[in-house]
Amino acid sequence: MGGVLLFAFAFSANLTFAAPQNAEYVSNTPTVYPPGGTVAQAVAFPDDGKFIQMGPGSEIILKFPGDYEAYPDGTSAADLRVDTFDIPYPAYAEVFVSLDGSAFISVGSFPDTANIDLDLTGAVKYVKIVQNGTIDQAYPLLGFDLDAVVALNAGSDGDGDGILDDDDNCPEIANSDQADFNKNDIGDACEMTGDGDGDGILNGADFCPKGTSDDSENDFSEAWGVHRWHYKEGMFIQQPNKKEKGTKEPRELSYTYGCSCKQILDYLKEEGLGEFGGHYKFGCSTSILDDFHNNLADGNPDGEYFIETVKVPGTNDLGIESAFNTVDGTKYNFEASGTYKFANWAPYGIADAKFNYRDAAHNSGTAGWVNGANWASPYANYLQVMANGGAIDWAEDYNSAHIYTAPFTGDGNTIHFNILDDAYGDNSGSIPVKIYADL
Repeated sequence: MGGVLLFAFAFSANLTFAAPQNAEYVSNTPTVYPPGGTVAQAVAFPDDGKFIQMGPGSEIILKFPGDYEAYPDGTSAADLRVDTFDIPYPAYAEVFVSLDGSAFISVGSFPDTANIDLDLTGAVKYVKIVQNGTIDQAYPLLGFDLDAVVALNAGSDGDGDGILDDDDNCPEIANSDQADFNKNDIGDACEMTGDGDGDGILNGADFCPKGTSDDSENDFSEAWGVHRWHYKEGMFIQQPNKKEKGTKEPRELSYTYGCSCKQILDYLKEEGLGEFGGHYKFGCSTSILDDFHNNLADGNPDGEYFIETVKVPGTNDLGIESAFNTVDGTKYNFEASGTYKFANWAPYGIADAKFNYRDAAHNSGTAGWVNGANWASPYANYLQVMANGGAIDWAEDYNSAHIYTAPFTGDGNTIHFNILDDAYGDNSGSIPVKIYADL
């Protein structure tokens, strides 16, 4: 039985699927039954009495029509079905899948109808079926009948960015990151022109795109506070003290991504981060402006800001240092993603930041994903991403997207990341780790 080649694949939890779609004939000419039909008719629908006969060594390529592709649904349920039946003895059908029609990946060899989970491969446009009789040594020359290839979770992706049109915030322009800076459900790729509120900040970069209030002293309930900031006449201005000391240079509206002081306070209050009574009275403090700027620096108002990405090598134990020194006592967050290879056990022998994929021979008789933290000493935490010589408490359970997060407290030094293995000769690849500061 063939295995599955694994890839890191991030899926959306709210994908909207169309009705199942049947694949269409592309190339090769196996025998059609009943006689007189066409290959396209034979594989159009399952259980319609029409099928094609796959003899020894024969193959056929099919694709899903229009913009439709077979998509993973984020569960272990089948996403692709290949309907076959035997004539009269079992011969194996090896199934290959591809998104572009050139690079095909084997997802296994099957003696009968195959139900295939695509969460480990990603979306599929093309399917190739090969009669692999050599696997069944008892009947190496017999074939099988192919009835249909069906995308159980079919979706249309007009711009080819991997996001179904019904879930794509910019379906006309490819934007696989689905970036939506101002959270208005329209992707930045579709908003990078135009300035709806006329404040000089383009819509896609404007976190407050529905107008910028022109703050003045009258907008606040008390006199403008010393060293407090107001947005006035197109700039952020800071009020000096009586001796004109401490005044900082005016700041442009782009520093706060198109938001005035009051808009910033309204947003923070709506997020439940405080009442900000003093700021509503006297204006925004420097820390309010700076924290708001840093929070949005990565385009995501999530209370943290991106600092850097390090790529932790899986090929040696030297590892890599962060380019910055942490601040002692400051909270940081790690986000690791992807996989690297640690052994030539294809399709096994790959690992992510927390788990490694092992065959039965190397895992006490059971194949699957193993948490490196569960290994006994001296191999505890082997193959995992570590920080400063210690284990990282990655929060999530195994997931097919291979994304894991963990908190970290700064000590005033750089952060050293590495991966431990007892043999690096057959290793390749790295694990990227994003580092965020927690506001």
